[in-house]
Amino acid sequence: NPYLHVVNENFVSSDFISTKCPSIIDEKASLSLNNNEFKIMVWYDNEWSYSSQVISLLNVIDKYEINPYFIDKQIYSNKDVMLRLDLNVPILNNTVTNDYRIVCALPTINRILRDNPKRLIIMSHLGRPTAYDSSQSLNIILPILKKHLNIEIEFLPHGLSEKTLTQLENTTSKSRVFLLENLRFHIEETKYAKMENSENEAINVIQKLGNHYVNDAFGCLHRDHLSINGIRDCKKSYGYLINNELNILDNVITKPENRNVLAIIGGGKMDDKIK
Repeated sequence: NPYLHVVNENFVSSDFISTKCPSIIDEKASLSLNNNEFKIMVWYDNEWSYSSQVISLLNVIDKYEINPYFIDKQIYSNKDVMLRLDLNVPILNNTVTNDYRIVCALPTINRILRDNPKRLIIMSHLGRPTAYDSSQSLNIILPILKKHLNIEIEFLPHGLSEKTLTQLENTTSKSRVFLLENLRFHIEETKYAKMENSENEAINVIQKLGNHYVNDAFGCLHRDHLSINGIRDCKKSYGYLINNELNILDNVITKPENRNVLAIIGGGKMDDKIK
């Protein structure tokens, strides 16, 4: 056992200089006091043994592959961060009936804010509009975000427009957190791959919203959308929700242990869900 040795010879402390084992029990110097109590004499070389355990721990840590794109491996200090979430919450009679998706995104939002970024722009779609539709404006979730985060958040009503860049440049708000209008108000969100983007306003604007992109919208990752695959020259990472899904899938796929696996896939649009 590399962590526990027992000796029964007549040793003294100098005999244990440079020992790597953290605990060496001296059998002869240990006493049985009564049926339930023992006095145990343990030798070790404090500095050498401790250093050896640190090296051993680092060797163990080194075997664990932590994806460099994971949010906990990033530093967002003084960065302009774009965060793609899935805030497609259910709405009935102009009221959000369930804020679960918002609540689930809070750890990722708070992790970014903990680093004190220069600003954070939260992006999402809501429903399936192909143009502006006030009934599907993300402005409806603004008060919910404010309540959960307990901070001021500025709304960016013009979405992927030059007007948004002007608003960000000229804002007098003390807020460093912004909520962008529904991405799907712009046809470029779903059709960008088929468009000539050199002169396209929406495609060009999204490139200028930040210098670090974070995705935590696992349910949207299979889509070739502008806010998923179309952001080009910035550092990219992913959040806690995606990490959790990847860990679950990894357990099912790579560690079956001869188990039969039953996958229950819910929702609409099964043709792309199954793929």
